[in-house]
Amino acid sequence: MKSYSTESNIKYWDQWNIKYSDVWKTTARQIMSKKETGLISKELRKLKATNILDIGIGNGRILEILNNKSVPKAKIYGIDISGEMVKICQNKFTNQFKIVQLKTCDLSVQGLPFKVKFDLVTSIRVLKYNANWKKMIKRVFDSLNPGGVFIFTMPNKLSVSGLSGDTFSDNNSPIIYSNILELKKVTSDTGFSGFEVLAFSKLPNFLYHMSNNRFFVKLLLSTETVLEKILGQSLFGRELFVICAR
Repeated sequence: MKSYSTESNIKYWDQWNIKYSDVWKTTARQIMSKKETGLISKELRKLKATNILDIGIGNGRILEILNNKSVPKAKIYGIDISGEMVKICQNKFTNQFKIVQLKTCDLSVQGLPFKVKFDLVTSIRVLKYNANWKKMIKRVFDSLNPGGVFIFTMPNKLSVSGLSGDTFSDNNSPIIYSNILELKKVTSDTGFSGFEVLAFSKLPNFLYHMSNNRFFVKLLLSTETVLEKILGQSLFGRELFVICAR
């Protein structure tokens, strides 16, 4: 399945803009979001990063965690392919002194617009929309300080969603799948070390959008817990979270 072209990607996310927040409103998705942002919070505590970059800022879900959990002297930068998304975040974080610059940029076809080296870069649920995702990883590597950490995600080809060709039904966008072995090779070939991979869900994405019913959500999460105990955290995980260091 082909990913969006640059033009269609920009058009789509410009139109999606503020409505993207609706994707995270169901109880199950909110719980999933807390697990994802919890991972980033943990890395922030370990690294005590001062220069931080978020790629694909969207409506600011990850930016908010970076802003709230980073050290007081942190300087936070962000980019997004959508100018509308950038405007939303510029308005949302107007009075947040840690957030230095938010700019429109398509990292799949151009370099970063900042003359800064970073201690931490995040790109959550972004690379999967870009055919040039491997080049994006290389550009991130070049932007990191020695010892700097990159946290990114890619959907797992070896999962229920991957095997069924799911487009992650929240926006019906075509996406690119990968797998743990490929991600390990790509990051290693780029120069990264300390490869670690996690996943927070094995069940199909659409189940997380179906209901706020307490019983359904409890059953969904209990099933995930059982699967994780049997299979481990990353095996057959739907969205792979990769942590690697320069």
